[in-house]
Amino acid sequence: MRREDIIAKIKDLKIPEFENNPELLASIIKKMEAEAEKQAEEDVDLFRELAKDRIQRLDQVPIPLTKDESRSFNQRMEKVLMKMDETEAKINSTIQQVKVRIDKKDSNLNVNISKNLRLKKAMKNIFGKKSDTITYSNYLELIELRKESLRKEKESFKVK
Repeated sequence: MRREDIIAKIKDLKIPEFENNPELLASIIKKMEAEAEKQAEEDVDLFRELAKDRIQRLDQVPIPLTKDESRSFNQRMEKVLMKMDETEAKINSTIQQVKVRIDKKDSNLNVNISKNLRLKKAMKNIFGKKSDTITYSNYLELIELRKESLRKEKESFKVK
């Protein structure tokens, strides 16, 4: 994803801190880019060192990691996983905040389906109740159902 796309998405969220102070957003993004670039350089350097040190013969059979290297790798992996969890939590928190804001304005996001018999039947089949409108919360539920369906379909193709 390009930097401009990220900035556009953040601006679409209409977070007051960034709306009142656009320089804050720019400084945070620059800081994140610098950290990511530094980390990427460290990772590439580490990979190069390990690759150079680990090639044993012409057929390129790598030497196993030592216990210290293995411990170091595991610690680094745990840090990465923790960062991923933190990032996911931040994203979920932001999504919840956006949902709360949208729920307050939910009436503006209703779609009238009273004239579409096919959609009315689908609403009754999916949600178990008759309705002439699709609300934003219904829409979010449908997206989650679709994600779950795709996940199950993907898992069904895995070889056991």
